Amino acid sequence: MTGVSVPGVTFADNPLNRLGLAWPACGNVAVGEATGRALAAVGVAHAAVPEDPRSEGIISLPGLQRLEGHRVLILRGDGGRHLIAPTLAGRGARVDYCEVYRRHYRPDPGGSLVKNWQSAGVDSIIVTSGGLLRHVFQLASPHAKDWLLSRLLIVPSIRVADSARELGFTRVINAEAASSQALIAALDERKRNDRQ
Repeated sequence: MTGVSVPGVTFADNPLNRLGLAWPACGNVAVGEATGRALAAVGVAHAAVPEDPRSEGIISLPGLQRLEGHRVLILRGDGGRHLIAPTLAGRGARVDYCEVYRRHYRPDPGGSLVKNWQSAGVDSIIVTSGGLLRHVFQLASPHAKDWLLSRLLIVPSIRVADSARELGFTRVINAEAASSQALIAALDERKRNDRQ
């Protein structure tokens, strides 16, 4: 069984192709519909996709409740969440991580990114992960943090929404998915409501 993200599929598929290897024929789990489509595109059919596109959704899948004697490989980026592995290990699985990509955030030693957003009149920001949210917050200079915290923030999950509120963001919309369509739809809905 393999719990994966879209980048996990992409970055695992490339070396498999170079080595002439196929994806293993086993029960595969995709964290969301986009990951399920990515797996299908590389020839992995019938991946289980939870309704809740988060780690919590994966661990609630019926097929992952009793795992004695099973091996689970989690494809992910470096520093991912640590909920799936200990939960599945507690259910009897032998769990391994395969970190297939590294997250690299843009350095901004002069704080120009947030300053440029201010100058451009940015009123809404879409942030797709808790790590990215924390990085953007750290980039803002102390006097720009109040401005940043007052922007409309669109996030993909309740977990990232909670993190945003802990940092001090007051206008947070949970798009309830990380797909581009869901994030843009949440922004469009907010803009429509603002015009009414």
